[in-house]
Amino acid sequence: MSRCVLAGDIGGTHIRLALFRADDHPLRPFARTTVYGADHDGLTEPVRAFLAEHEVRADVACLGIAGTVDGRVVHG
Repeated sequence: MSRCVLAGDIGGTHIRLALFRADDHPLRPFARTTVYGADHDGLTEPVRAFLAEHEVRADVACLGIAGTVDGRVVHG
């Protein structure tokens, strides 16, 4: 079974998530979603719901997050 990659674009308004199979070339998402960020208190719940909906576990993730970084904390 190929590894599952979670990619995300976490902006000021929306949370965009996509799932990829690492062995697919070229990479194409097999699932994606966009949710309104203000509907959530953080990132954990929408990511967990997205993964559960597709019955997968991400082996790796790469998230782009809008905001300034102070150590390991992003401020929007």
